[in-house]
Amino acid sequence: RQLTEMHGRMFDAGMGAEAVKKIIEQIDLDQLSQDLHVEMPSTVRADKKLRRAYEEAAAHYQRALELTRDSTEPYVDVFRAGVSSRLGLIAFFEGKREEALRLLNESAPVLDAKMPIGREYVGVVMLLLGAIYEHERGESVIAEPFYERSLKIMEDLPSSDQTYVTAPLLILASLRQSRGDYPAVEQLLFRAFSIFEKAPPPVAGYEYVLPSSIFIMNGLGNYYLSRGEIDKAEAMVQRGVAILEKRLGEDHIVVGHALVMLSS
Repeated sequence: RQLTEMHGRMFDAGMGAEAVKKIIEQIDLDQLSQDLHVEMPSTVRADKKLRRAYEEAAAHYQRALELTRDSTEPYVDVFRAGVSSRLGLIAFFEGKREEALRLLNESAPVLDAKMPIGREYVGVVMLLLGAIYEHERGESVIAEPFYERSLKIMEDLPSSDQTYVTAPLLILASLRQSRGDYPAVEQLLFRAFSIFEKAPPPVAGYEYVLPSSIFIMNGLGNYYLSRGEIDKAEAMVQRGVAILEKRLGEDHIVVGHALVMLSS
């Protein structure tokens, strides 16, 4: 089965390494690693099951690398880069940040240059690299080009997949706000909000992942509040609530979360 086959959408977006982890967890890597991304209770038994799933998947990926080490087949470098990047994701989930950084740094250039499909996955790899540099090493200058490359990759996806763009937009907005570049922050957040406004209705049963709605509204609201522009903050959240009510109904839980935000 081709390792670059991707499913699902990165509807949820946020800021920082943990937000990127949430985005990645919504991508179905393949049948082999399904158990890695199932939400489980925080119990000892569940933790053991998750660790076993990580170990099993990592063992299969390591075996795939061994079997292809001396291969001269076309595109074997892309295959190996895909496997290495998944090992990097596992390392990230296990808290092994330096190992994740090494594996992702090795695989990202090959995937970016030679992987024609599943480009959203390449974009997420770039996001994760940026997040590790920024939040684990405090090296935002190194992180920013990875975020920008992720944004470019997401922008080049088909128009039907533009919801992927919201993730790098929000993360770049956070980075620019930390530097005091407020005009850029407002531009990035408004662009994300525009994508949210135009996004198609969510698939039945997945309404909770309406494209970055809460993150975007929260980002814009907090941005205006930080500048003392309370009226603008309230207006943007009200606008978002109206969109959610129209798409999901007034009694939906996501609308409830938005109303809590408005009241605060």
